[in-house]
Amino acid sequence: MFTGIIEHVGTIESLDLRRDGGHIAILAPSVAPSLAVSNSIAINGCCLTVVSRDTERFSADLSGETLSKTSFRELKPGARVNLEQPLTAGKELGGHFVLGHIDNVGRVTHLTAEGDNWWLGVQVPEDFARYIVPKGSVTIDGISLPMCVTVNPATRSISKAMFSENMWSATSKRAALRPRQTCRYLASSKKASDYNRRNACHL
Repeated sequence: MFTGIIEHVGTIESLDLRRDGGHIAILAPSVAPSLAVSNSIAINGCCLTVVSRDTERFSADLSGETLSKTSFRELKPGARVNLEQPLTAGKELGGHFVLGHIDNVGRVTHLTAEGDNWWLGVQVPEDFARYIVPKGSVTIDGISLPMCVTVNPATRSISKAMFSENMWSATSKRAALRPRQTCRYLASSKKASDYNRRNACHL
């Protein structure tokens, strides 16, 4: 469980990709000393397991499913990535509850400066659009910015206000997406309710 509040940024040192999986090594001296093998850490919002570490870097394995649901295949050594350690008891919940399982990948359409801040635009897949609500929460590459979301239903695109201290690292044209978990529960509940109504026995 994560919050979407990014506390560390790392740099990809190596990225070994195969058809069925891969391996990633990240230089992250601000967080590596606090990690241990088998710990979880979110990389651009995707929860991975640490398989090795030293005082400056750590590495993780990538499954085929991970590669199919994320933008890791588009990243290169030298790219910066957002890092977050799991939520622990007593830790401030500054964002929203975020699971480290990526649902879809969206296409970045623009990153526009507005004063000292930015607007990030992302086109989302059709099956993901039902989770998007104005002023709601969506995690993009691991970042939760719930205070300002606008929606364009015609193009299935969303725009989010990005504050300079949480600036998104524009290293890829695709971004990992995760909706607010309550939106998933509500959508699942409605789907089940609709199914039950359609298949109810009438005596």
